[in-house]
Amino acid sequence: MDAEAGESESVALSVMPSAAQPGTNPTQLFFKYLLKESGVSTIQALVEHERLRPLELELSTLKQWSAGRHHPDRVWLLPIVKALWGDADYSPTWNRYRAAKYLNYIGYLAQTAATRAQKFVGSANESLLWPWPAYPFGSACFEDWVAARYPVWLRYHRQRAAGG
Repeated sequence: MDAEAGESESVALSVMPSAAQPGTNPTQLFFKYLLKESGVSTIQALVEHERLRPLELELSTLKQWSAGRHHPDRVWLLPIVKALWGDADYSPTWNRYRAAKYLNYIGYLAQTAATRAQKFVGSANESLLWPWPAYPFGSACFEDWVAARYPVWLRYHRQRAAGG
């Protein structure tokens, strides 16, 4: 998706957890993007945004998104995107939305695999788990793994999308 987004900067990197932003997840980073691009810095300011006031946004829902505890539902986000950018299909926002959703899912799968593999360390089947319970390429955690490997994946897919 990132290779074909048509944006010069990586969409996924803008919502990718990293050591530079410890303790954040893709949903939190997506919400930070919403705040920044809408020209506000707080949840309350977003609720009071002149274009969003008619929507009567639920502060508790926005807090869940901001904390990264609940990824925005497309149905709830659609009127926000339309109100802010005048286009319900505003691709920079939806590209980041999808990237955050995919990264959350991939992170969940990687963490689940690493955690479940722990119980087999030292067993006769341990060699079948490779690379788990460690992360691939010697990475210490999911964030390190994607930070190191994503540029490689992106370059590969951009070359393929360009016909190379």
